Amino acid sequence: LGGLLRVNALCAGTLFVAMVFLFAWAVVPRAWPAALAVTIGVLAASAEGTYILWRLFRTGGPLLAVRNLNIDAITMWFFKGLTIDGLPRSLWYTPQHAGACSLGLVALLVLAGTGSRGGWPSRLLAGVALGLSVATSPFLGGAFSLVYGVAVLVDAALDPRTLIPRAIGQAWAAVPVLGAVAWAAAGGVLEGARGAVVVGFVGQARHAPVVTALLALGPLLLPGLVGLLVPGKGRREAIPAAAGLGVGLLLFYFVSVAKTDPVWVGWRAGQIMLVTLPALAARLFAWAWDRPGLRRMAGAGVLLALLIGLPTTVIDTYNAQDVTNRDMGAGFPWTVRVSPDEQAAFAWLRRATPRDAVVQPDAVTRGRASWTHIPAFAERRMAAGLPISLVAMPYREEAASRVHSLFGTTDARAAWETARDLGIDYLYVDLVERGAFPPAALSKFDDHAEWFVPAFRNRTVVVYAVTRPAL
Repeated sequence: LGGLLRVNALCAGTLFVAMVFLFAWAVVPRAWPAALAVTIGVLAASAEGTYILWRLFRTGGPLLAVRNLNIDAITMWFFKGLTIDGLPRSLWYTPQHAGACSLGLVALLVLAGTGSRGGWPSRLLAGVALGLSVATSPFLGGAFSLVYGVAVLVDAALDPRTLIPRAIGQAWAAVPVLGAVAWAAAGGVLEGARGAVVVGFVGQARHAPVVTALLALGPLLLPGLVGLLVPGKGRREAIPAAAGLGVGLLLFYFVSVAKTDPVWVGWRAGQIMLVTLPALAARLFAWAWDRPGLRRMAGAGVLLALLIGLPTTVIDTYNAQDVTNRDMGAGFPWTVRVSPDEQAAFAWLRRATPRDAVVQPDAVTRGRASWTHIPAFAERRMAAGLPISLVAMPYREEAASRVHSLFGTTDARAAWETARDLGIDYLYVDLVERGAFPPAALSKFDDHAEWFVPAFRNRTVVVYAVTRPAL
């Protein structure tokens, strides 16, 4: 399974980067300017690593201190501002959002080629791509739909006589999007979203807004902004990219989920900018190359952007796979250790329990560090967890609290009734639970075989089968 997931991730990542390139190439149909711009966008878009290295050099700090920094979130750690996750993190951590961006770029690529004058086949293709983007990641899909709509109106407005007919004609592209929104709403994906979004220049967006943009996007943002302004051919094709930059900036600074996750919208808005800015930067590179007097300056600028941006990606790539760092981060360990006893228990669960078995540790005690061990390593479901949510989900906290009480009580029957009510088939206990609850609370599992049967045991881990009520 792990090998298949890696192959799938590799193919999905290749498709994602390819779509960024194809969109840039659709705006500037010259391979090397598009390739250079995409290279900067993927590998060198952030100046945060260079900033930290300069800061450590100036203060005499050890360079190895970068191992204990979330290097792509320096704007928040040092300036209390918003953050933008680079595109490599889209490949590592959020492939669903990368997939939504790829689908959104299909629609923008179609629009770059046909403009608002495109016929029904192009509108259908763009609408289906946007609808699939919404189904994959509702916020990003909705944002790309907004980008598409803004670009259509701007393009149609270039010829005021056809503005209304073209806008009405392109409205058919919204039909698949509305269908995807209805599907997401019916599935509960949008539950609680109405009251969670805050619109306004508030919170972390107000902290060092210019510095935040320059550090998080500077090596790509600056050539992109200049590329937006350069004269010549391709200005109409660049409208979708310009709309992506504009919508991305508006979302970044003026929309947030302030109560639960004030930086999440910034991450998604950053993705929109990161996948559309290369098209604008490619315009600058192509324009400069066509002017012999600017070629050396352009080459130096590209080299400088790479030198400034690469340290962030290099440090982030190293830190992401560094399992030798056993220090504590900001409330969490940089490396979570899975002991041989735990690995043996997980292997047994995968081998000996049904695929639909519900296996429950105490998520409250484990917190962010290890509550996901059961689904991640044992590949089994849980009745209660504490995922990072954009909106408050009281039922999740309530279920996790009931599980916590189940482990902590000395009343074996009450614990069994709670486990059966939550649909738990197995209870998982290792050193984490043993360190959180008194022996009298955990001994109930061994003392009442009529309700809890030890199904697996080694030196530090016990898995108890929860008996079913007698018929």
